[in-house]
Amino acid sequence: MNKDITVVQFQYKERQKIDIIEFMNPQTGQTQIVEKDDIAEEDMDKFQTIASHQGVILKSAKTTRWVYKESFINGDQELDHRDCPCETDFTMQAMTGLRNRNKGEWFGLVEIMKDPQMWNNNWRSQIMYILSKNRKGGLLAEMGAFKDPRRAEDDWASPDTIIHLNEGGLAKVQERGQTPYPEGMDRLMQNADTAIDEVTGVNMELLGLSNKNQPGIVEMTRKQSGITILSKFFDAFRLYRKRDGRVMAFLVREFVDDGRLFRIVGDDKAEGVKLIKNEQTFKFDVIVDDAPTSPNQKQQVFATLTEVLPTLLQAGIPIPPEVIDYFPFPAKLARAWKEQLEQPQEGGGEQDAIKQALQQQQQIEQQKLQLDTQKNQQDFQVKMLDAMTKLRKVVEDGQAKRTELELVAGRDIRDSYLGN
Repeated sequence: MNKDITVVQFQYKERQKIDIIEFMNPQTGQTQIVEKDDIAEEDMDKFQTIASHQGVILKSAKTTRWVYKESFINGDQELDHRDCPCETDFTMQAMTGLRNRNKGEWFGLVEIMKDPQMWNNNWRSQIMYILSKNRKGGLLAEMGAFKDPRRAEDDWASPDTIIHLNEGGLAKVQERGQTPYPEGMDRLMQNADTAIDEVTGVNMELLGLSNKNQPGIVEMTRKQSGITILSKFFDAFRLYRKRDGRVMAFLVREFVDDGRLFRIVGDDKAEGVKLIKNEQTFKFDVIVDDAPTSPNQKQQVFATLTEVLPTLLQAGIPIPPEVIDYFPFPAKLARAWKEQLEQPQEGGGEQDAIKQALQQQQQIEQQKLQLDTQKNQQDFQVKMLDAMTKLRKVVEDGQAKRTELELVAGRDIRDSYLGN
């Protein structure tokens, strides 16, 4: 028979007094701290002698440090108690959220959504109860109206049964009116539905479920406001990534053999790097940020680049090939294009190529503008010719009419003279 045994793992930290030696490293020029316990007694004299020859001043001091422990417990029995595998932090990291100061606990969005959801469930149950009870209405009946009152109670709601009454019993039965549906119940229900979104700050635009016909800038602003409200959860997730990254780096340094190749991914490239352990140089900064090719970051940067790049190129400001990472291209195409730009080219490299392409585009636009201007001029000339033709015709018609009038007037004068 299999029996499950519960084993609980605890991790905690405590202060420990230590003796340290502080000195200036002549090779790096930085202050270095060494614990006395890390140096064997037979090597301490050699260490002091070498330091005195190099003119290094050793300073001894007493201080405290955090020591991380872990324990395995089954019931009231401690199975094991030892140091944590990582000397600088807990190996079990947690993602926190919001802090409950009264209980001393961390909680997330689900805890905030409990009360609105319970309120919503309560209203739904109340509405279902009202509808189910008001469906039949009920009866008002005097004693002796039914032959079998118990059977009448059971069969009254059934539409295909016969309910036997005593003689004159029909006048003793009256249906009870249904209770009207409470006013404002639909508004309370709608308020309960929207309360879940309002208490968390996760609006419909952030979920992509908005049915409103609104401008894109309004949509983006509401999404950004939702992300701002949830910033504490993003900060908690970023802190978890940082601490977990430091723990993983420590475990790699302490428990992974030298000479093993590690695949380092960056700038859409992957290369193998040999692991070299050096405790003195094992200092680093952990930065957790949006990847350059993440949808939100890529969209925002590309919108800015489309406005800035033409001005920068016209001013002759160098443009790094890394801007290709923010263009809406497939990763394979962007990587190939960037590698081509990074290769040395005659006549100034990739900047000249980009500038030349921009100049060609400007020449094409200028040629198009010239063609449009020529076409407009031709159209204007055609219209002017039509107008001149019409004007000439009008003048010719006027001259012909005037000549005709002069001939008629001369004929009349001649006739009147001959008549006299």
